[in-house]
Amino acid sequence: MSDLILNGTVEYKESPSGVDKESPLFGWQLSSERKGAGQRAYRIMVYREEELVWDSKRAESARSFSIPYAGVPLEEQSVYTWQVQLWMEEGSKLVSPVYNFETGIKEGSWVGSWIGCSRRADGVMPVFRRDFTVAGAVKRARLYICSKNPYEIWINGKRAGEEYLEPAWTSYEKTLFYTVYDIAGYLKAGENGLGIFLGNGMEHIEGRRYAKFTVTGGAQQFIVQVNLEYENGIIEKWGSDKNFHMSPGPVTYSCVYGGEDYDGRKALPGFSEAHYTEEGWEEAAVYEKPAARIISRINPPVRIKERYHPVRVVKISDTSCVCDFGTNFSGWVKLEVRGERGCTVRVVPGELLRQNGEVSQEFTGEPHYYQYILRGNGTETFVPKFTFYGLRYAQIEGALPEKFGGGHGTACITGIEGQMLYTDMQAAGNFECSVPLWNSIHQIILQAMKSNAKSVLTDCPHREKLGWLEETHLMGPSLMYNFHMYGLYEKLLSDIRDSQCENGMVPSIAPEFTEFRDGFRDSPEWGSAAIVVPWYIYKKYGDIHILRESYSSMVKYAEYLNSRSEYNILHHGLGDWCDFGINPPFSQNTPISVTATAVYYYDLLIMEKVSRLLRKNKDLDRYTKRRGKVKAAFNREFLDKQGQRYVNGSQTANAMALYLEIPEPDYAEGVLDCLIKDIRIRNNHTTGGDVGFPFILRALAKHRMDGIVSDMAVRTDNPSYGFQVVNGATSLCEEWDGNMPGKCKNSQNHFMMGSIEEWFYGSLAGFKEMDFDTAVPVLHLEPFFDRKAEWVNAWHEVLQGRVRVRWERREGSIELKLSIPANLRLKLVLRQTENTQLTESHAPLAENHRILSWSENEQDVILYLDSGSYDFEIQES
Repeated sequence: MSDLILNGTVEYKESPSGVDKESPLFGWQLSSERKGAGQRAYRIMVYREEELVWDSKRAESARSFSIPYAGVPLEEQSVYTWQVQLWMEEGSKLVSPVYNFETGIKEGSWVGSWIGCSRRADGVMPVFRRDFTVAGAVKRARLYICSKNPYEIWINGKRAGEEYLEPAWTSYEKTLFYTVYDIAGYLKAGENGLGIFLGNGMEHIEGRRYAKFTVTGGAQQFIVQVNLEYENGIIEKWGSDKNFHMSPGPVTYSCVYGGEDYDGRKALPGFSEAHYTEEGWEEAAVYEKPAARIISRINPPVRIKERYHPVRVVKISDTSCVCDFGTNFSGWVKLEVRGERGCTVRVVPGELLRQNGEVSQEFTGEPHYYQYILRGNGTETFVPKFTFYGLRYAQIEGALPEKFGGGHGTACITGIEGQMLYTDMQAAGNFECSVPLWNSIHQIILQAMKSNAKSVLTDCPHREKLGWLEETHLMGPSLMYNFHMYGLYEKLLSDIRDSQCENGMVPSIAPEFTEFRDGFRDSPEWGSAAIVVPWYIYKKYGDIHILRESYSSMVKYAEYLNSRSEYNILHHGLGDWCDFGINPPFSQNTPISVTATAVYYYDLLIMEKVSRLLRKNKDLDRYTKRRGKVKAAFNREFLDKQGQRYVNGSQTANAMALYLEIPEPDYAEGVLDCLIKDIRIRNNHTTGGDVGFPFILRALAKHRMDGIVSDMAVRTDNPSYGFQVVNGATSLCEEWDGNMPGKCKNSQNHFMMGSIEEWFYGSLAGFKEMDFDTAVPVLHLEPFFDRKAEWVNAWHEVLQGRVRVRWERREGSIELKLSIPANLRLKLVLRQTENTQLTESHAPLAENHRILSWSENEQDVILYLDSGSYDFEIQES
């Protein structure tokens, strides 16, 4: 197969619309089956129509990612095409396909006005419409919309786009996102109709049902702009104004936390089609532009990604049934039903059942339900528009399937489907192995990750739906092994900057829709996402631009923590939340000052590295000295020299110190022994929580104690992942014993404890860090050949392409197969055992010309590999 250039991206997206940045980033992948294939140089050419606006010229570099545009200023609302030429290492030249991107609207360039209406006291949501004319054959058509309120767009009787829960949740007073829709496929020559539903999102939360908090928003309003480019070259633009008319709509209750009601008798058939009779409709009100900045949506959209059908339906009364979808997920229920006009059907979603078989919302916020009043004209389809919930079960009241008597005294259910909603993130990895329990653990964590990936990374998809920040960095490596997280993380950092206080404090949730008290608002382990996440993005994607963009916020937070410290020790925060003990969720095993100060030290370590990268020499000096002071204070205050442990010897305290290399050399081995003994004496169980457990895994892996992690990972008694699996969990629980038989508690869909993923990918498969400081990027790979597994099969996609790892035990040997994409090299580290013998493609290393270089010491064999496929055999003694 010939060499090919694939997957050209702008801002890490393929063919994006609404590109706002002055210098967007370009990237591509190189596909080749040739060993050692790679580019020596590249040339990017960008065109607007047929005019060349940027020619990078030939750049002698193997870089194929995060290359900033450096041409003439980009014109807004314009289509650009681009190509890249590559000069290969063996002298050939490649030319990519033609890629494209579209720029967005500059803030002062919107055509039209902000329009809307005042909120109704009865909670009924408005709808808006207008007619418009398409004057000829359309080459390109775009609709831009910005709103605080969630919306749906309908054109000529069809819902536009596959995005849901738009717009993304933001700090509305500071940032509003607009979304771009390709509407060409919905248009027809002549008269057309446009309709818009508005609902309530995080900007307005009323009571009446369950609400985590309440907030009163202002008028419901939006701005729309439509651009029509005709085949004859004419461009027509129009925007929202008094030509839009509004009316109360069929959505009679809308609340993110409480649910949604829809009265089919108030439906407006045909309202999004031309020539609709607007009897009783009013002119839309015109409003001033909001003070917030308006930018194109950063994060990937939320879509319906998976669908579930009931595995069981149980009748629980003469008018009600419960559907079991078999899997816990985040989303909503699509219901098809027929019945008499005025019949009321209620859908109550939930994760658990009561003893009487009814759905329970005891731990997830009640009441939350969806209520539908039938129009009475055959089969009707109902699905929420503006909210979602975490569920495995759905209790249907007022309707039954036909086999249970539906249609005789109740409405008849003709169809039911669970629809799972999450961010349209591209998969970045997959893991499987010969140990069924570990595959099940991987799946329940993956399900929880997906369930909580909306426009923020929520803690849970029901009770809170808030962006608690500790998960974003403590689970960061695990998330990035499974998904391409750049877009969602970039949006998260925007939320953090918007929520950061003047004094530098970063609240525990972002966007900060409500201010918590009693230590919940200001916790270093949570706020440190402002420093740790940009660093993780850089380490994963090699993008220094994200560090530059975040640096000011990072400095502000580091200085805030310094202002809160007393003799270089912090004493505030939530600590090791949900650690294992008799009194969760508050930290029981480790003093708050230990986790807070350890994370502060980690922040300073990162700030030292980032200031060096960005050549902030004064900052570098300050953070280097401060880190030394915090390290000394940590050891002074918390190290028990006689006991060779930190404070009371908790797993979290010792592991955080070990991973961060805080102990002096004379004590490090003793602290490690203390950590191991505590795990062993507890029969290979952890006591760590939300904050501590990731560091326990990291500390053990760092000191090559992966066998202990393996022993922990096969436990099926409490506390362990296996305990959740054997007790029927289909997504990860909030607490270690969250699905205790007969005593289930709290959320059954939380990803915060899922950092074993870091060990699955980082140790069993061996994927470690990228090194971008070399001429050709290098991925460090160090697989752990655990004797509990007969085989491991995994892949992880880095920016250069997909890296595959498979190892399998044979009689007396291990077979290791690797596949490395072009433009990437691999540093393979294999741990030595006595009399280890190693061959690749049946050739000893000393005679193998396929390997760039290799060396060995008492602990390791270290090999550098070029792109291509490799087949190693490791003879074990």
